[in-house]
Amino acid sequence: IFHLRSDNAMAASAIAPMLAKLGSSSKNVTEDQLNDSSAVLLTLSNNRRLAQVFYEADTIQASVKFMRSHSIKRFGMSYECLLLLMGRVASENEDAANAIIKNKGLELVHKCTYDKRSNRRLRSHAALMLLGIAVHPNCRPATCGSRTLGCIRELLDRAVYMASKRPRSQQSSSKIRIR
Repeated sequence: IFHLRSDNAMAASAIAPMLAKLGSSSKNVTEDQLNDSSAVLLTLSNNRRLAQVFYEADTIQASVKFMRSHSIKRFGMSYECLLLLMGRVASENEDAANAIIKNKGLELVHKCTYDKRSNRRLRSHAALMLLGIAVHPNCRPATCGSRTLGCIRELLDRAVYMASKRPRSQQSSSKIRIR
C-alpha cells in the first residue's frame, strides 16, 4: 500500500507542472515546451493505476481547455498526446469519461475530424478517445449524438479511402492477380 501511495504522490507532483504549462497563456512558454509537457503526461498515463490521479488533478479540464484554445496547425503533437491521454484515462475511470462529456470534449472529435490540418494520427486518436468513453455503458448515449456519429462515419470513410490508396507490394499484387 505504501508503494502505491508513493507512486501516486510522485505522479501527482509530476503532473502539476505539466498541467500548469498547458494552462498558462504566457508568451514565455514555447511551442516545444508545450509539446514536451503533453508527451510527459502521455508517458505517465501508461500506468493504468494512475487514472484516478489524472482525474483528480483536473487533467481532463486542462486538456480540453488547451485544445479548444490552441490551433491544430501549431500544436498537432500536443493534440495527439492529449487525445490519447484522455482516451486512456476515460477508459479506466467512468468519472473521467463523464468529465470529458461535461467539458464538451466531444467537440474536439469534431474539430479533429473536419479540420483541414488534422492528420491520420489525430483522427485515430480522436476515435480512440471516443472508444475510451464508450467503454462505460452509462456514457454511451452521449457518444451517439448525430454530430458524433457523423464524425465516426467520416473517420471510417477516410480510413477506407486511405487503405485503397496505399501502394501494394509487388508480391501482394501478384497474389491478387492469381486469384
